[in-house]
Amino acid sequence: MTKRVIIIAAAVLAVILLGSLLLGGGGKAEPATFTEGGAEVKVEFQNGVLAGDKIRVTLKPVASGARVVAGLKIEVSGAATADGEPSLPTPVTRKDFTVQVYSSTTVRATQPVKRPDDKPGQIQVKLTYQVCDKAACTAPVTGRVIPLSIK
Repeated sequence: MTKRVIIIAAAVLAVILLGSLLLGGGGKAEPATFTEGGAEVKVEFQNGVLAGDKIRVTLKPVASGARVVAGLKIEVSGAATADGEPSLPTPVTRKDFTVQVYSSTTVRATQPVKRPDDKPGQIQVKLTYQVCDKAACTAPVTGRVIPLSIK
């Protein structure tokens, strides 16, 4: 009887663990959100922390009017590294700006990442960006490090 209970418990545990991994629950990191430099920023894993995953960065200017995000740069270090170039929105050509301007609304960019193993760890996402309107730009946010924990 005891042997049967142990076998059933082990099978249930295996199903739970397998389901968690297949549904993206294993190793998932909580998104990081903050407001800085005139933008609401959210940094998160697109589909959990699995092979071929991407980090998604969303920036939304907080002031109303013709504000745009400019000069966006994404770097990754720690328990994951960049796996290729980031996917950035198509820049908009503006004569009144000397940096690449991405949008007057919410900007979404992704950075493919790779991990050497499935162990828990810390990933650092470094962002550089600036928010501008027709008259001026905010001070650039340069090298803002956002930690993401892999559980």
